[in-house]
Parts: sequence; C-alpha cells; structure tokens
Amino acid sequence: YSFVVTNTGNVTLTDVSVDETAFTGTGTAPVVTCPAGAATMLPGAAVTCTASYVVTQADLDSGGVSNTATATGTPPSGEPPVSPPSTIEVPAVPAPALTVVKSADTTEISSAGQTIAYSFLVSNTGNVTLTDVSVAETAFTGTGTAPVVTCPAGAASLAPGADVTCTASYVVTQADVDSGGVSNTATATGTPPSGEPPVSPPSTTEVPAERAPALTVVKSADTTEITSAGQTIEYSFLVSNTGNVTLTDVSVAETAFTGTGTAPVVTCPAGAASLAPGADVTCTASYVVTQADVDSGGVSNTATATGTPPSGEPPVSPPSTIEVPAEPAPALTVVKSADTTEISSAGQTIAYSFLVSNTGNVTLTDVSV
Repeated sequence: YSFVVTNTGNVTLTDVSVDETAFTGTGTAPVVTCPAGAATMLPGAAVTCTASYVVTQADLDSGGVSNTATATGTPPSGEPPVSPPSTIEVPAVPAPALTVVKSADTTEISSAGQTIAYSFLVSNTGNVTLTDVSVAETAFTGTGTAPVVTCPAGAASLAPGADVTCTASYVVTQADVDSGGVSNTATATGTPPSGEPPVSPPSTTEVPAERAPALTVVKSADTTEITSAGQTIEYSFLVSNTGNVTLTDVSVAETAFTGTGTAPVVTCPAGAASLAPGADVTCTASYVVTQADVDSGGVSNTATATGTPPSGEPPVSPPSTIEVPAEPAPALTVVKSADTTEISSAGQTIAYSFLVSNTGNVTLTDVSV
C-alpha cells in the first residue's frame, strides 16, 4: 500500500503519520511507515508512506480486502488536523475449481459377486475454499445396485490445494461379466463462497471382465452291461458350466459311437437355453442294442458339450466316454428225434432229425452236431 500525504494547510506540520481506521483483512494488519520527510512538512509538501499486507485464504473467500486510512500531524498550536478518510478496495477474483481422479482396487473382473472398491481423489484446484464437497456418478454401466459415494469429514471444507479421498464399492453381477466389464464416470462439486458451484471434469475408470467360458460333460448309462439284442440303453449327459460367463444354446454332440444301430439323438431340457456359471443341466439319449453290438462285445460312446458365450469362440468340453460291455453267454440245445417209434424189420431206415437251437445271446457260426 502507498499513502500520499499532502499538507494542504498553511502551517508546518510535524510528526505526520497515517492511521488505518478500518481494515477487513483477516491476517496481520498492515503497519504504516513514513519516510524522514514526514517529521516536518511545509504547506504544499507531500510525502509517501507505505505498508504491506499478506492476503489470507479467508480474504479470498470473502471477496477481497477493504482498507481505510486517515493522516494526521502536529501543528504549531491547536488541535492536530485529521485528513478525510481514503479507502481502497482490492477485490478477489474467485476462481473455484475441482478435479477428481477415479480409480479401482482391481484391474479386472473375474466372477460375479466380486466387490470393486472405488476411490475418488478430489482436489481443490481453485483459489477459494469449497464446502460440502461431494462426488456424483454421472454414468455407470453396471447392472447391480449402483455404488454410493461417501466422503470423509475433510470434504466439509476443502481449502485450495487440499484434497480428499471419497470411496464407494460395487458388487459385480453375472450380467456385468457377460457384458465384458463395468465402466464408471464421476464428477466432483462443492460450494464456493459465492457464485455457481464448480463441477470437475469427468473421470472414468473401466474395469474389464476376463471372460473364460468353459464346460464339462459327464456321460453315464442306466446299465453297466448289455445282455441281449433289443435292450434299450438310457444315456445321461451331465453338462456343467465351469467358466465365468453365461452360455446359451448348450448342446451335446456324440463324437464317437461304436453301435451299429440307429445312433442316439441327444435332447437337452429348457435349462440348456441359458446356463449360468456353476449351473448344470442333464441331457438324455437312448439307444436300442443290436445283435451285432452284443457280438462285438458292447458299445462305446464318446460325447462333448458346447455352448455360445457372450463373445468369442464357443467352448468345447473335454470328451467323456462310457463303455457298456456285452456279457457273452453262448449256449445251444439239441433235440433229437426219429421218424419212427419202432423198428419192425431188418433193412428198415430210420430218419433222424436234430433240432439245434441257439439259446445264448451271441451269434454262433459253424454249428454242427
């Protein structure tokens, strides 16, 4: 500050000084010092006194500093004169501003039920104190309950240059994993001493899902042994989703089958239309055994399962094979008969018949008596 003091009277003044009569600053009040010329001032003379003041944050927040001063001096006689007051206003140019940087405690989603902990680093990048600082989620792709942001006590009054970390958490859903992850955008705001509340530039964090589709299939049969042609084998295929994404249109394919009859056709229930991770479904098929199957020693059957993931190549399960052996039980009977019940004379011819029956369960070749 500069104070130009002029002797506008007609007598010499001594010990001229300046008094601060009103000052709105919240810091240490300025102390006025005058040069040597103020010790004796002739009429018409002028002297410049000075003072300095360090602005406080409260001064910025209140809109600036107002300062009023008067000058006085000692005349040769009578009352000391007091100048009219002189006031100067130094306004503050408020520039409220915030930034927010959002982060997550994980770089990848691996499964439904996983909890993501979000952090929001809010910084006061302006020149005025902001109160009631808060964070708002402006865009969120998650399909579960949206995260609720909470800020610590420091957010109640945030000085320029200061920062505070707010937090939120979110529980991942299966739909989030299937869709490829979660994207989250946030902004911060706060109340300045005056004017419109500032809104920070948005900060977005992406937490992608590592999609790992997988299936297993376990094939079983309702019998452990083939006993005869015409026997029906009921097959079951337990298909389990062992990956982390939902699979649709789950099906079972027979990749190898040694049976000689009509190959079994696998049918799956409605649950195979959409199979969540950890879920399973049982598909079925049946097969009627042929004589050739019994003769060859049984039937071997191998199957794999597949399904359609949200993206990428469909997974194919490891194969599952079941062997249903035939228990061979070859057997014959023979019933011998003659075309006569009695011999009556020499030279008579007896015609014998041998009725040979295969009473076993396998085909016999080169049958003889």
